Amino acid sequence: MKEAILYPGYAFVDILQPCITFNKVNTFAYYKNMAAPLGDDYDPTNRLEAIRMSMEVSEKIPTGILYREDKLDFHRKNGILNDGTPLIKRETQDQVLKDLISSFI
Repeated sequence: MKEAILYPGYAFVDILQPCITFNKVNTFAYYKNMAAPLGDDYDPTNRLEAIRMSMEVSEKIPTGILYREDKLDFHRKNGILNDGTPLIKRETQDQVLKDLISSFI
């Protein structure tokens, strides 16, 4: 969770937490037994392996960082957003906006 919070871009966190009121099968002990940290040899930059790992149904639930892609987040990618000036006080730069939009197409 700490790494997700500190990550400057988008981070998705899946929390495993038992329902102590209604679920008497998937208890704290169940999750403790099922959780299996990813090994040191696991490569979190391999997208296909991360997808495979996330859909794996087995005797253990893989835990840790399944996928990481180091690239510029939205604000660092677009210098116009970096200086802290509120957008309402800025002059529109048409070419910058066109470049930004075309980068998502």
